[in-house]
Amino acid sequence: MLAGIKPTQSNKLHAFVSYLVETLARILSAVRGYVFASWINILLPCVPAGFAVKYSGCSAPVIFAINFLAIFPASELLGLALKRIQRRLNTSLWALLYSSFGNAVQLITSILLLRSRQIRTLQMSLIGGILSNMHLMLGLSFLIGGIRYSEACFNTFVAAEMGALLLLAITGIIIPTATELLAKPTDGGVLRQSRALSVVFLAVYCCFLYFQFRSHSELFGPPDYDFPDEAGNSQDLERGEAEGEPEQQEESIVFPITVMAISTTLIGFHGLFATDNLEALMHQTGMTETFVGIVLLPLLTNDSEPVKAAAKGEMDICLLSTVGKCVQTTFLIIPVIVILGWIMQVDNMTLSFDGFEIATLFASVIYINVLISNGKSNWLEGIALIAMFMAISIAAFYIE
Repeated sequence: MLAGIKPTQSNKLHAFVSYLVETLARILSAVRGYVFASWINILLPCVPAGFAVKYSGCSAPVIFAINFLAIFPASELLGLALKRIQRRLNTSLWALLYSSFGNAVQLITSILLLRSRQIRTLQMSLIGGILSNMHLMLGLSFLIGGIRYSEACFNTFVAAEMGALLLLAITGIIIPTATELLAKPTDGGVLRQSRALSVVFLAVYCCFLYFQFRSHSELFGPPDYDFPDEAGNSQDLERGEAEGEPEQQEESIVFPITVMAISTTLIGFHGLFATDNLEALMHQTGMTETFVGIVLLPLLTNDSEPVKAAAKGEMDICLLSTVGKCVQTTFLIIPVIVILGWIMQVDNMTLSFDGFEIATLFASVIYINVLISNGKSNWLEGIALIAMFMAISIAAFYIE
């Protein structure tokens, strides 16, 4: 009888070991797929190094630099995880999810700056995040897309709606700033004005989501365009089907979600370590608060996904991942930060910004509206957008 049990037990043990080996092999294969998916992950050693320099008492510039670099691979892993679940979603829904998690860096950094009461740096980083996505990332996307295709096209309806929302947003931001600079507000009037406008912005964003996904969802689909290459030949590309891109095996959604959770946690820690050393960094290096807020910190919110999409001719994803990210920042992130400041009793967290920030943002929004109004892009427009970002960066470097 014992002899009859042993083979059964042996079979169960063999089956368990086989299952364990297969599971470990799948996990290692998935991890390898994420780690070697992007050259940015060469900075992954900065992740443990960021913790090491923080708790070993290194200087502020070293702590900031290492943790600043560590955020890039963490953000890239977050983007890769989002990319793995892209095929399960339509273009608009995936772009919303991408923007939301892509803005996780912006939101986490903003909350940390709010917690440490670095309000001016916080305000400049919010405006800088919009400018960086609007000029640098969209410019790089137009440049790369224009090099591969002589002219790329995107949904003009989506472009018009995004442009109109950005104009509304800048108008809402100008009002408190103009009230403080040009009018005679009542005691605490700008603060109450900012909080009320934040509630209005959140309501508008909720209406926009309903408009995008329910009442007018059919208008947000990708247009059926042919992309002419440099020789003028037509190349009809389906979304996500680029030349040379291998077909990926369907994987469980659990692993991408796990990667997203781990990446967001790492972004939180490294963002905390970096922002805690901002004041010492500026004091020791001589960098101005304006340059750090408008140029340096917003670089953390950038990633390569819009550029990759443009290289494949997926200009709708490119537009939604850059201009759409700016819309979400103005109508969701900024109002949420103002309301959090209300809850935390930070009374100087308002929508009243500096004149330089408002002027650059207003000019940028007008320029972007003109640029995307025809629904087409080329490499020269990309060069122009990058040039404008460089001009803003140079000016910020010489402003205290």
